[in-house]
Amino acid sequence: MPGWGPFVEESAYETFISNYVDQPEINTCESEHDAIAKAQTRCTPGYAVSGVGVVICSRHALIRRNGAGDLQLGEKYCNMDWIIFLALAGVILPWIFITYDIGCQWLKNFRSRMLDFPESMQIDPTTRVDVGIPSWHINGHGRKCRTDFCLGYTKGAGRTCGEEVETTWSSTNALAPSVREMGPGARHDTLNDHWNGWNFRKIVGFRNLFSRCFEEAALMSAKHSEIFEKFSATFPPETVARWVRMVERWESDPRAPNPYDEPEQTTTLQDVRLELARKETLQLAAGYVPRHKVSMMGFDLEDQQ
Repeated sequence: MPGWGPFVEESAYETFISNYVDQPEINTCESEHDAIAKAQTRCTPGYAVSGVGVVICSRHALIRRNGAGDLQLGEKYCNMDWIIFLALAGVILPWIFITYDIGCQWLKNFRSRMLDFPESMQIDPTTRVDVGIPSWHINGHGRKCRTDFCLGYTKGAGRTCGEEVETTWSSTNALAPSVREMGPGARHDTLNDHWNGWNFRKIVGFRNLFSRCFEEAALMSAKHSEIFEKFSATFPPETVARWVRMVERWESDPRAPNPYDEPEQTTTLQDVRLELARKETLQLAAGYVPRHKVSMMGFDLEDQQ
């Protein structure tokens, strides 16, 4: 039955996205990931579908029910919004954490976009929703994204890397030569069957995985707690308390100053070169030959090495 597996029910999905055919995808991020750069591009001319968007549980890498949908022109917000909200329908949690390659952009106005969806698909207004960028993809983002959306700085993220969805593609890609020749129904049935098999194999392996991860977590928690306490003891207690308050304030309100955001260095190597050259020019004009410990030639030799 349509909508009873990983793929969303098509009729309501297609009706919704038909209202956003010409909607521009505004990008204010420095990232050049395909999800942003090719959001309006059809990578497969002649095909009705350019790809598939998938939502998984990042903790366990399980494909969510109603967590897959066809894409027509890349990962447009209207497509991914429908898939994400439908995959979360019925989930009652006080706090939801979402990782997405372009989470920095998707998060903007997502609450207002959600109002366009049926009430049954909307996330409860009292639910806290945080967004992060997967650990590998974040390297392609700008400096601000790398601090504001880093999983390593996010409360509750633990060791989640957020790239688990990529491992599902390594298993699914082998089906591409076959499913691209199929009609919509056969294609969806094939992918649904494959993803259900993926979920089954993952669940069977949980017994060994969880026992191994639990043992590792217990050992590493004790080890790093000891390291943290020893390191904290090297600073004055009032300094540590001030840092803790800064972190807690940012964790409760992302609009607060980010304590992990290092001050940007405004002085560059070129600025130093210009200042040294200016001083040397003034000293030569006064008849004095400067003898710097660091000279322009020293910089040049360092560059050559």
